[in-house]
Amino acid sequence: MKVAASFNADAIRNERVKLLRSIRVLKRENSVAGQYRGYC
Repeated sequence: MKVAASFNADAIRNERVKLLRSIRVLKRENSVAGQYRGYC
């Protein structure tokens, strides 16, 4: 997250929204589930 233009609530919220919108959605076909042997 970049530093907000100012430290008021709107500027901080806007930077947070930009950050959250930039995150790509994880697709099932691009993920792998694993488990250690002996772990219950």
